[in-house]
Amino acid sequence: MFRTHLLMTFVMSVFLCTQLLAQDLDKRYVSTFGWGTAAVSQAKAPAFAEFDASIFHHKDGKFFITAGEDVELHSRFLLKGGKTYAQHLAALKKSLGKKVATHKADYIRTLFYVSHDEAGAQLSTQWPSSINDVPKWKEIGADEINFTPAADWVSSRFTLSEKQADFTSLISWLKKARPGWKLYIVHVAGFTRDAPELKFYDKAELRYKTPLEYIDTEPLAVATVEIEKSSNPMMAWSYKIEKMPAEQKGMKDGIMIVMKDGNKATTFKFGIKYDYLNKVTKLHNFTVHYEYEDGQVIGGFYAQGVSSIELGIQNTFYEAIGRALSAEKLQ
Repeated sequence: MFRTHLLMTFVMSVFLCTQLLAQDLDKRYVSTFGWGTAAVSQAKAPAFAEFDASIFHHKDGKFFITAGEDVELHSRFLLKGGKTYAQHLAALKKSLGKKVATHKADYIRTLFYVSHDEAGAQLSTQWPSSINDVPKWKEIGADEINFTPAADWVSSRFTLSEKQADFTSLISWLKKARPGWKLYIVHVAGFTRDAPELKFYDKAELRYKTPLEYIDTEPLAVATVEIEKSSNPMMAWSYKIEKMPAEQKGMKDGIMIVMKDGNKATTFKFGIKYDYLNKVTKLHNFTVHYEYEDGQVIGGFYAQGVSSIELGIQNTFYEAIGRALSAEKLQ
């Protein structure tokens, strides 16, 4: 009877602690975004107990940010269902049965996926449409924190500037990201385990090895983040092709309208001198030659190993813009 009383006291204490943590979270986060959201801000870290709507740019289910140099990124994770990390992890372990017997350690992870690489090639195959969808392509960065201190939390946060050493690829990407590109954030809990059923023979070490397996919960909080604009002056420039070159022999009979901040600034003539198609990778290699509308040469820029002609034009366009800005032909 005494043991039962102690158990009930412990269970009630945990319940009350969890309820307290959920209540301390400003309810406007949930009424605005809903549980299961990674609420993203650039202005400042979203405070746990005080919701500030002014720091979020959110519409149509997406958060919008400005790319460029020294970009900050904050996120507050609102765990699915208002449940704690411990509750989500306990449910995962219960579903796995005997696999938990080789448990090693618990963790909390945040993974970042991007729609395009820095050169502009599209990486995303199919953008997630629900909280349970996880991107099929490789993440650009991941953050892992200790599970124990956060076990009873219903929310936590991430700040990019506090993790710079671990996110050099993401920081570099944000410097070059163009309007319309997207970032997808996935927040999970999970655990590592020895996986004897996956044991393999390592020929280099001449012994059998048991791999370490990572098992994640379903996503606990997610967000789609779209680049609305860039503080990088190069990204203010864009183009619209009026006429493609008749042939790919270098003749500059193609015409593109060059725009700054969406407004027409000038016209470039351009031509494509095709080099070769890699028959193994199916990637194109060619030079795009540009000149001003008065016929003055800007230069030729090589598009190497690109998946399409359009992508090669896009990439070399920014090189041509850089040359024109350096020559003070554009402002």
